[in-house]
Amino acid sequence: MVWIMSDELVVNLMSTLSMLLLTLIGCFQLRHQRQLVIDARQDRLTRGCRDLPYIGVSLIDLQDDRWYWNNETLGQFLGTDPQSLSWDVFMTTLCAQERERAEEIYRRFKSGDGGHVHTEHPITRLNDGANRWLEIDLHRVTDLDGQCYLLAMTHDITEQRQAIISLQRQRDLYETLSQTNKIIVRSRDSQTMLDEICAVAVKHAQLNHAWIGRIVDGKLRPVACSSDDLPLLQKVFDGIDHLDESSPTRSTLREGRVSVCNDAGENTWNPFTRELAGSAKIASIAAFPLRRDGVLVGNLTLYSNEPGFFDSLVLRTLAEIAGDIGYALGNIKRQQRMETGRQIIESSPVVILRWSAQTPHHLLFASENIQRWGYSAVDLHDTSVMQLVAKEDRQRVEALIERMVSGGRHLSQNRFRILTGEGETRWVEAQIVWHGPSDQAAGMEAVVRDVHARKQHEDRLNLAAAVFRSTREGVVITDGQQRILEVNPAFTALLGYDPVEVVGKTPQLFSSGRHDPEFYKAMWQALDQQGYWQGEIWNRRRDGQLIPELLSITRVDDPDGGERRYVGVFADISELKRSSERIDYLAHTDAVTELPNRTELLTMLDQALKISRRHSSAVALLILDLDHFKDINDSYGHGIGDELLKQVATRLRAHLRASDSLARLGGDEFAVLLTELARPLDAADIARELIALISEPFRLSNGMEIQSGVSIGISVTADGDIVDTLEMLKQADAALYRAKSLGRGSFSFYVKELSDRATHRVEMEMRLRRAIEMGQLEVFYQPQVEIASGRIIGAEALLRWRDDERGYIPPDQFIPLAEQSELIVKLSNWVLEQVSRQGRLWLDQGYAPLRLAVNLSPNQLRNAELIQHIDTTLQATGFPAEQLELELTEGTLMHDPEQAAERLNQLRKLGISISLDDFGTGYSSLAYLKRFPLSVLKIDKSFTRGLPQDLEDCAISRTVVAMGHALGMTVLAEGVETQEQLEYLRDLGCDVYQGYLCSPAVPAKQFVELLSPNDKR
Repeated sequence: MVWIMSDELVVNLMSTLSMLLLTLIGCFQLRHQRQLVIDARQDRLTRGCRDLPYIGVSLIDLQDDRWYWNNETLGQFLGTDPQSLSWDVFMTTLCAQERERAEEIYRRFKSGDGGHVHTEHPITRLNDGANRWLEIDLHRVTDLDGQCYLLAMTHDITEQRQAIISLQRQRDLYETLSQTNKIIVRSRDSQTMLDEICAVAVKHAQLNHAWIGRIVDGKLRPVACSSDDLPLLQKVFDGIDHLDESSPTRSTLREGRVSVCNDAGENTWNPFTRELAGSAKIASIAAFPLRRDGVLVGNLTLYSNEPGFFDSLVLRTLAEIAGDIGYALGNIKRQQRMETGRQIIESSPVVILRWSAQTPHHLLFASENIQRWGYSAVDLHDTSVMQLVAKEDRQRVEALIERMVSGGRHLSQNRFRILTGEGETRWVEAQIVWHGPSDQAAGMEAVVRDVHARKQHEDRLNLAAAVFRSTREGVVITDGQQRILEVNPAFTALLGYDPVEVVGKTPQLFSSGRHDPEFYKAMWQALDQQGYWQGEIWNRRRDGQLIPELLSITRVDDPDGGERRYVGVFADISELKRSSERIDYLAHTDAVTELPNRTELLTMLDQALKISRRHSSAVALLILDLDHFKDINDSYGHGIGDELLKQVATRLRAHLRASDSLARLGGDEFAVLLTELARPLDAADIARELIALISEPFRLSNGMEIQSGVSIGISVTADGDIVDTLEMLKQADAALYRAKSLGRGSFSFYVKELSDRATHRVEMEMRLRRAIEMGQLEVFYQPQVEIASGRIIGAEALLRWRDDERGYIPPDQFIPLAEQSELIVKLSNWVLEQVSRQGRLWLDQGYAPLRLAVNLSPNQLRNAELIQHIDTTLQATGFPAEQLELELTEGTLMHDPEQAAERLNQLRKLGISISLDDFGTGYSSLAYLKRFPLSVLKIDKSFTRGLPQDLEDCAISRTVVAMGHALGMTVLAEGVETQEQLEYLRDLGCDVYQGYLCSPAVPAKQFVELLSPNDKR
């Protein structure tokens, strides 16, 4: 019985255990099935967004608050492993205020009130502590089983917000600049102006403190300030004398440049300065030098409690404000002297525009100062902003707006032309920002500045650089480790190193050793912070010579992350310094004789007259005119003439006393200033001595002996006579003409009747009229030779006058006289007719066509009948217009440029060539070279005379040839007298020359003899 009971128990136990085992297996299978359903549910909810680039995605169960799934991008945004994310972890990235806001939003979703929420949160990234902004779109989603989840889509919008903040900050700064300019305009005393500017800086520029200091008795003292917490700023003032020397304010006053610290907590200042910055809650500091009339007088120092506040855009605007303050400090006294009733209308330097992003871009807002461009802001409202853009740039601006909107580009800076209300086009620079559709201020906005003058200046600089950069500036390019990669030919010419000697090495190779480490430290600091440095530096040539250079270094960064480059451009300024000294020397010294010139003589005469009046002593001024000097020049050339002038100067200087002064007035005139005269008549004795001295023969270097003479005019002051320098010079000049009328080798004292120069002019005019009637005028021809072939291709027609009584009269004596009367037109027409007949005659005699150049006077160019007369003359004589060349000076063109351009274009239509004479001695403007229809550019003989020894003349001649060829002109050099000059011009690429090397100006018969037999057709 017992055994049977045991079997039943065993069976029951086995059955029970089987049931339990089956139940357990079912539970495990049910749990696994449930997990598969959950995974499938998550997969359905996140499948479409889990792999989106740049978007963080998270799925949160609204019932148990679990973060079921997070993608890698979200983990990167928050700085942690996405698998470890939870509600508590997310809350650690938020500040207390943001936590409350996030919790409120989440409660709404849990309660079922929220369907979609768009929000933005500032966070602190967990892995590096960086401050970032996240844009989060929250959606309530439900799976097939009715389970509710929160789907979070996250974007990092830090850069977008920074761009908007930067533009807003720039707007604030422009407003600060505008308010500053208004303060400067209306201020009448510097203290009020500085106080108001500091207040504006704090109010509009989002600064905490602003102050202006001046150097008083060698110490820095605050003179104006503004602050949102004056006690904190007062702490700075109390310790101003103990600031670290490397602090921005001290650095600015010491070095005279902008100094910035964008993180006051990270510096090497002394403990006092660090503690002071911390106690005053100063995070960023910028100090700007204030200069009055170029002299450093103080500082503008600005503080912000925001690290990194002073970026490049902020610094550029603030630097402009500092410059305006410096200018105002220099101008304030002049403003105080201006009439109190004068009103100054000064508007903001920028115009603000706002328009819709959709075509046709309706204007929503325009600042009132748009009236400077001839528009009314009210009238422009709701019109297309494109009507302000010049037609030439509309397509480009429309394409820019389209790219910004379609590409999501929020900020762009561009230049384009606008059309003013008066129809004028002006260049502007605009910072354009696009507010996206999510922004409350959706649309386009621009801050526009008029840069027309700057653009014109840049264009002029670019044009000048195109002419000069290849020959005057050295260029060196290095890699990021300062190893030289490439140099240009000018580098070799300036420093003497061949490229193979420097490539791969550093600029230390030619370092002078004159600069301390601080110099290079400041240089590299500027390059690191600003990408550019410019200054004066000393370098050593290959031969060991030290030279000063003006060096500019630019950092060039590869936008694709490649290796950095540095480009250095330098010029040897020792030549500029010598040129400056030379110019100053030439301004007061005659280049031929090295005597004082007319300017210096007037200075010496003025000083002598002052001493004479103080001591009641006599002063005498003698003007000496060499006899027959023009004949000597024409017969033997300018070289002989110059040598004679030098010998005359040497002989006079050796004869005069140490207290006397000798000067050359120009041409063949000298002046002698006599002081310490015992009596006025002693001047007559000295005049006789000088006449006898100059009458002695002069033996020149070529063995030639020349007999000259001199006429002298004398003006004497005595007994306290009151006479000024110019009057005394006029008196001596009048006496000189009287001496000439008495016969060569004479002298004459000034008498009052001689002051009337009109008598002389009337006499000369009568003689000139008689010369025209009696046929005393003749046209001479000076050959013009093609340098490449050596063939005479033309001639310049020159007028000559030989008077029966006075002999040869130089053109510079009767041409100016003719210019003052109507005779110049008559003379010029006569020369044109003679040249046209002679040219036709040579053609009929079988000579090859020659281009004959005739000088055109200013009065003739202004004559309304000029074009008709020339056309009639050419038709009457049969001389081809293509062989006629009209020659003008720069002064002739500048008298009335508009009229001159019109007349010259009419002449060109006739087929006549136009040449510009004496280029480089007047305006020498590239703009005018382009403006007028010129065919030939002539290098003045004053520049060819010094070739190739004079470096200045070489540089000028080289530049003229380059400019002429660049503009498609033929270049002709005047006054070529030596083979050495010709060879140098040939090397420069000059096309044609004329001068004594070939022949002086000769009559037509002698000119024909100069032509070779090959010149006949």
